[in-house]
Amino acid sequence: MNQRADHVGELALRVLSRGGRARVTRVFPGAAYARSRDDFILLLWGTLKSPMTINVHGTRGARDSLRVHEGLVLSEGELESSAGKITVGGAAVHRGSLRAKRAVELPTAKGLAKCMSMLRSMYDVSPSGPLLVDDPSFRTFLKRHLVPYSMGEESGPLSWESFEGLIGRGGGFTPAGDDFVSGFTAVLNFVARVRGTRELAMPKRLLLRRTVPESGAMVACSAMGYVDEDVERLILASLGAGGGAFNDELLAVAPRGHTSGADTALGVLLCDAALAERERRDGTMELCLAAL
Repeated sequence: MNQRADHVGELALRVLSRGGRARVTRVFPGAAYARSRDDFILLLWGTLKSPMTINVHGTRGARDSLRVHEGLVLSEGELESSAGKITVGGAAVHRGSLRAKRAVELPTAKGLAKCMSMLRSMYDVSPSGPLLVDDPSFRTFLKRHLVPYSMGEESGPLSWESFEGLIGRGGGFTPAGDDFVSGFTAVLNFVARVRGTRELAMPKRLLLRRTVPESGAMVACSAMGYVDEDVERLILASLGAGGGAFNDELLAVAPRGHTSGADTALGVLLCDAALAERERRDGTMELCLAAL
């Protein structure tokens, strides 16, 4: 049975245009991942758009359309599997906006602390299980890397090695540490692009080996400014660069998964706090960590 895509992300389109073959790596009820070389495409039977997503308009769903390990033939206009084709030609192209420069304004200390308290309350009502905020590796990252960085002890962006202890940390399809790093580096590099300063490079091949490959690819994409539209709105709202009210965007992202959305939002907030502390030296980081 043939199906049609109504949106295709710019990264997914780039992979399709390259042609060749891909292999399905994971299948969920409403989504499937396919790998082509070191790149992943997310086939989503839903409306949430991202640069790596193909939004399929169809009634069959992922599990009725694809199987794990199944091969796909790629071309610019379609993906072909043993069950049929998904036509992409004519679909609207979704492009993220974090690659573009725009004016940003770092949040106030009180505003960030208030949002951090709100996020902490969401952690407290999360299903039972280890939380990233209580993980020793996270506390080590704060003490050894983030707090010194916020106080200006490092002249440039944090290094890849600063985040190694967090990559792959925690359970779930996208480990909690990966989600945090995705949110943090997306903000860090967005502000760097806006200000014309050095960005933090996240080595994609190392990420693919050190965590769930699909999650590693998403971390690499996030560092380059390619995130889904909900996380993008959260980041822009936190920096006064567009989107809706920050609290509303936080409520839209934070409930995802076990704590996936909360961990991503935590990365956004703590990066905002670190950048604000470096710039203003007004106790922002201390207030936020106290609230956390």
